[in-house]
Amino acid sequence: MANYSFSTDKGAIVKGIDSVKQRGKNLDRDIGLVAASAVAHAQLHGDATLFGSLCAVMPRGSRVKTLIEWVQSAAPVAVKAMADGTYKVTVDRARVKEGEFAADRSDWNIETLKTTNWFEFQKDKSESEYTLDQLLSMLDKLAKGKRKGATEQAMDAATVALAAAKAYRDGAPAPAPVESEAEPA
Repeated sequence: MANYSFSTDKGAIVKGIDSVKQRGKNLDRDIGLVAASAVAHAQLHGDATLFGSLCAVMPRGSRVKTLIEWVQSAAPVAVKAMADGTYKVTVDRARVKEGEFAADRSDWNIETLKTTNWFEFQKDKSESEYTLDQLLSMLDKLAKGKRKGATEQAMDAATVALAAAKAYRDGAPAPAPVESEAEPA
């Protein structure tokens, strides 16, 4: 579609949209293959800089973040965005030292990178990655019993936690803790 020029003709616009769609699919496939290749190179040679070069040519934002998280799910690479728009990528020695990955790089999961779509990757969120508003929404649903498997005790605890979290958000003092009733012995 390099020849596309401004047009108000519906047929030309539809043809342009189809071209963008196809190029987008090809681009996504190519990004995944290049990333998997760069990580396989890092596995073989210990040089992770090629993955950083790929990250640097991608648009900033969620797509590059998703690509990085996808790679980090399969291999211990540390990625740091630099002020000049480049990315510093190294083998993450801390993840190796903690035993998450073998020191000889034999357990990097390159096959997963070769067979999955990076743009569909969803990182598991830990509690610390939720915003306060997301946590408030989850607590609110639990307090109202809208969560699957919500017990009366969980609903009560969520109600107290929701009040404390809202007070924290609003800068007010947290409500006093509620003492639980002791079960008779």
